[in-house]
Amino acid sequence: MTKGLSKSRYTALCQCPKNLWLKMYKPDEATVDAGVEARFESGNEVGDLAMGLFGPPPLLRTRYLGNGKSLGETERSNEVN
Repeated sequence: MTKGLSKSRYTALCQCPKNLWLKMYKPDEATVDAGVEARFESGNEVGDLAMGLFGPPPLLRTRYLGNGKSLGETERSNEVN
């Protein structure tokens, strides 16, 4: 399992650092109730609708270059698409 910091993991960290630790190191012990499952499903539906409108997001295959350089790489990618 990759231990990188995704948007979801960053959000979990902001909400509750213990929650992020649990998700990363003891995922079998995490519980997902019906409300959380419904929010996941809604998020997936929104993502599917967005990809239907805009296509799949571009995959940037660069290493982290620092905030300024990475932002420039993203902006160049958005210009192409």
